[in-house]
Amino acid sequence: MDRSGVEPVRRRFIRWVGQHRRAEWVRKAGELPLRRDMVTLLRYIRENRVVGTQGTGNMPLKDVRKVTARFVHPPELDHRIGDRVYRLRSEANIWPLYFLHILAEVGELVSVAPGRRWRVTPDGVSFLG
Repeated sequence: MDRSGVEPVRRRFIRWVGQHRRAEWVRKAGELPLRRDMVTLLRYIRENRVVGTQGTGNMPLKDVRKVTARFVHPPELDHRIGDRVYRLRSEANIWPLYFLHILAEVGELVSVAPGRRWRVTPDGVSFLG
């Protein structure tokens, strides 16, 4: 266990796979949109220089647009109401991406800090396979 008393995600996942060895279960888990989008996010972070915003550490808007375009179901980023277009203002406004960001950070798949470069952790690299 790590210092927080929470077993790292990787070990829990490996244990789960061991309990569900049927190849069909493992294949289905790999095909889930949530997992595929997480892989997309981790690969994007690994292959691009993503630096968190100064205030919150969130993903910059140009990166938000690029990574979400690769999601299984790309979310709508800008909204039109009548004649007015409300443009994307923050990663936190894009629930699918923000959820993945929080999940990856809590799961210790990425390290994120305000004004710092996002990094895929060793557990994140293992998640990618």
